[in-house]
Amino acid sequence: MSGEISATAKLVDSALDVCHEPATQSIDRSGTEMIGYVQSIGTANEALAVNSDIVTVGWGYFENLDATNFVQLATQDDTVYFAKLLAGEKFIIPLGTATLYAKADTAAVRLRVTMLER
Repeated sequence: MSGEISATAKLVDSALDVCHEPATQSIDRSGTEMIGYVQSIGTANEALAVNSDIVTVGWGYFENLDATNFVQLATQDDTVYFAKLLAGEKFIIPLGTATLYAKADTAAVRLRVTMLER
């Protein structure tokens, strides 16, 4: 059974006169699997849990549920981070890998993770 993924983004900064209209992308997918969970992320780098049913990862949604601390995301263990989510921030990205790592700032955070198969 196929499905369709829809992602919407809008970037606005009035002080810098940046206003990109909402961009919506719809992607057909042939995979049927998804995972969704909340993982406690500590201050040491750790792998994100990925279900072995996810064969070809497609899209990821990440939300920092902490009210104070930030969390960083990487594709390799404790190396260069590609995303930094401040307290309460959300992030949607097309993924090229399901092998991801996260590391919290000064105290553990709860990270909501959703991955959809492509």
